[in-house]
Amino acid sequence: MAQAPDWIAGGPAALRAWRLQTPEVLHPALPDGVRLTREHGGGIECRPIDPLTGGIVHFHGGGFCVGSPHTHRCVGAWIAHVLRRRLWLCPWPLAPEHVLPTQPAAAVERLEQAVARYGGDLVISGDSAGAAMALWAYAFAEPRLRARVRGVLLFYGYYGLLPKGGSEADGLGPKSTRAMMARLDPDGLWDKGFAPLEPDFRVARTTISIGAALDPLLGNSQALARAHPGIRSILAKDCGHGFLSAVRPSVRALEALGKAARWI
Repeated sequence: MAQAPDWIAGGPAALRAWRLQTPEVLHPALPDGVRLTREHGGGIECRPIDPLTGGIVHFHGGGFCVGSPHTHRCVGAWIAHVLRRRLWLCPWPLAPEHVLPTQPAAAVERLEQAVARYGGDLVISGDSAGAAMALWAYAFAEPRLRARVRGVLLFYGYYGLLPKGGSEADGLGPKSTRAMMARLDPDGLWDKGFAPLEPDFRVARTTISIGAALDPLLGNSQALARAHPGIRSILAKDCGHGFLSAVRPSVRALEALGKAARWI
């Protein structure tokens, strides 16, 4: 695999090209029985055998700059498999070509499309940067859309809290996280209504947040739970950031996902 590019000063093209060459993108071990269907516009539907009613709309991660439904096939397929629901890996506009407030508006649009696709009993999910997209989708949706949502499921999310440590080479250190935010929010809008850590930020009554014990960004999940005491938290032991973006998720990762499935 090619050496990871510079997450602090590197351009988006280099970051995206590197992501496409990672093992979990090239050779994902997908669960048996989940059928993936590519759609016009870049989305992918993951359909398990004998799915339950309703569905899931999933927002992929990637630091708001990289990632796509294609790169997150393993993430979507495993969530669909364990939750036994059809899942739509939806495309959304990336930075720096698109900046705030484009992403929250797009999140609501994707939610509306998911409601049209699956009806009610809908789960909104997101991993890493996509977890913020999932929160925005619910927070800024009209009441008629929020009424169709069963719950929100978050994986190792980033919500605006810089890490104290972490590897800059992995894009998880304080400098690389600042660079990520500079791409997304050059006009300084995050704290003007888009910050999930604010106590008055709207969250779904059923919101489940899965943090990773070895993740430098774990403080974000912990801070979210403090800001919104109704959130149910799960800690994936022995797991790092992006634990579902693996060639094959670990036993601990699937245990955490299974617990969330029982709660949602």
